[in-house]
Amino acid sequence: MGRKPSIPEADEYPQLREVANPTLLAKGITPSLGAPFRTGGLRIGKCKIKRVYYKPGPEGNCRLHFRVRIEDPERGEAGEQTFFAQLWPKAVIEERYALAQARKLRVPEFGEPVVLIPEWNMILWAYPNDPRLLGLADLSDPETVLGLIQENPTAFGLPTFRRPQSIRGQITKYVPSQRCGSLFELKLDDGAETGHVVYGKAYRKVAGPRAFDIAQKIYASEPAQRGDLILPEPFSYDSERHIFWQGALEGRPLAKAGAGDCLPDISEEVGHRLAFFHAAEIDLPVRRTLDSQLRDLTKSVEAITSTFPEFEERVGALHRRLVERVTTLGAEPRTPVHGSFKFSHVFLNKGRVAFIDFDGATLGDPTYDVGRFIAHVTEMKTSLKMPPELADDAIARFVSGYNGNAATPLEGKRIRWYASSLVLSSQVYKAVKRFDPGLIGKLLDQAEALSD
Repeated sequence: MGRKPSIPEADEYPQLREVANPTLLAKGITPSLGAPFRTGGLRIGKCKIKRVYYKPGPEGNCRLHFRVRIEDPERGEAGEQTFFAQLWPKAVIEERYALAQARKLRVPEFGEPVVLIPEWNMILWAYPNDPRLLGLADLSDPETVLGLIQENPTAFGLPTFRRPQSIRGQITKYVPSQRCGSLFELKLDDGAETGHVVYGKAYRKVAGPRAFDIAQKIYASEPAQRGDLILPEPFSYDSERHIFWQGALEGRPLAKAGAGDCLPDISEEVGHRLAFFHAAEIDLPVRRTLDSQLRDLTKSVEAITSTFPEFEERVGALHRRLVERVTTLGAEPRTPVHGSFKFSHVFLNKGRVAFIDFDGATLGDPTYDVGRFIAHVTEMKTSLKMPPELADDAIARFVSGYNGNAATPLEGKRIRWYASSLVLSSQVYKAVKRFDPGLIGKLLDQAEALSD
C-alpha cells in the first residue's frame, strides 16, 4: 500500500510509526469514512503517503498528506480521495476538533469533510477541505469560479463587456495547509478558438495579501516592463476567500519541460534573466541576508541531528566549517531576492525563460538565489533525476550566464558557500522531513565537497 517511510523515534508522537505505515493508516481511517466503508460497500484499495512532515521539539508538529484509491467490491475502482491529517497532543485534540467542525465545510467525493480518530489523536481532513486554506473549496469548484468571473470580469484580467461562457479547471499543486494553485481555461462569448486562462492560488490568511503586493511591485519594475524579466500579470486578490488571481504563462516549468541535452543552454539564460531581477529597484522587506541564512542553517542542523542522530558528527563538522568561513566572504551585496529559486519556478514561455512564485521575495544577498538554484540541481543529480555530467554543466553555464549579466559578478567562494549551506539547510532538511536517510548521506557528500 505505498512506500513505508523510514520513521525515527518521535517522543511527542509515539503513534507516528503506525500512522506512517500505509497499510495501518488505511485500516485505521476506514471506519471513520462513513457508512459505505463500515458496511463494506466501499473500501480502500491502495494508500499512498505523499508526504510526512515531522518537526521535533516542544514547538514541533506532525502532518501527513496522502491519497487513497477507493474501490467498489462489485464494480471495481470508484475513484480517489486526497486527505490531510494532523496529529495533536491529547490535551488539545478535542478543542481542535471542535474548531474544525465549526468551519464552513464541503462534502468531499468520498468520506466525511473532517473526522477525529481518537486512538491516534489525529484530525483528518478530506479534500477540498483544509484547516488553513479557506478558499480551497471554492477554488476546487470550476462552476463557482465561473460565477465569480461573470460577476466581476475585470478582477480576472477581462474587460467588463466580456463574459466567459464555460470553464475548465485543473489543480496544479496542492501543499496542505500552505497553498493550492489551480489553472482555469475560459471559453469567451466571441466564439474564438482560444479563450482566456487565469491562475488562482489559495493562501493562508496572512500569506495571500503579501504575495499579491510583492507580485504587483515586481511586475511594475523596470526590467519587467521592458520585457527582460517575464512573470505572470497579477490581476486581483480576493480577501474573502484569500485567493490571488493572476495571468497564466504559456509553456511548462523547466522541471517538466524535458529539456534534456539543451538544459545547459537554458540554464545560461536562467542565470542571465535572474541578474535582471537582481538589478531591479523594488521596495521589499529585508530577509535573505547572510545573517538570516546562518540562523536558518542553525535551525536546520538542530532538526536534522535531533531526528537522525547518526548524522550528528558529519552535520556538526560541516556546520562549524561554514560558520568559520563566513568572515572570508567579504562585503554583502543587497538586491531583490526570489527566495525559492529552483526548476519548478522557472518557465519556458514561448522560447523564453520566465519566473513564477515570487511569494517569498525580499531584499537580501543575491547569492542566496544563485546558491539555491545550485543546491536544487545538486539534489536532482544526487537523487539521479539528472545525469551528473549534465547537472554539472548546467550549473557552470548558469553561473556564467548570471555573472556575465550581473552589475557586480559574484565571487566563486561566496557562491560555493551559499550552495553548500543551502544543500544542508534546504535539501538535506527536506530529505529529513521525507524520512530518507539514504539521500541525506549522499547530499552531505555534495555539501562537503562544495565547502572544500
